[in-house]
Amino acid sequence: MKQIIQIEVDPNLNTNETDERTFLAIEKPITIRKMLYIDDNGQKQEVFVAGMENNQPVDAKLVCIEDSGDGEAYLIYGGNQGIRFAKGDSQNNPTFSLNIFSLGDKNQWGVPYLVYPKALYKTAIQPYL
Repeated sequence: MKQIIQIEVDPNLNTNETDERTFLAIEKPITIRKMLYIDDNGQKQEVFVAGMENNQPVDAKLVCIEDSGDGEAYLIYGGNQGIRFAKGDSQNNPTFSLNIFSLGDKNQWGVPYLVYPKALYKTAIQPYL
């Protein structure tokens, strides 16, 4: 069952980035709450993730998509304000709750969406589902 996913994010309190993309999902989206975040420098940290919709946290979604470069990839997306990350380890927020997400928390950050190559699924996503 293929499905088109349209993402439109304008600058907002969660992220200053603007992005508009269309993805072709090849599976049904599922809720994702925790994952391994890997930044541009290769630094890794466990995080909780939520979508942001009208300044409120909502469930983030995970879906396998067609990717022209790698064949398949995984898209993590949320509401009209993108997705937001909060550190999620035993010392900082050991359990998930949408209530931990705050646009005023300087230790949290947001992006319009995130795409991970299929090769990262087993280490960055699957152990946290």
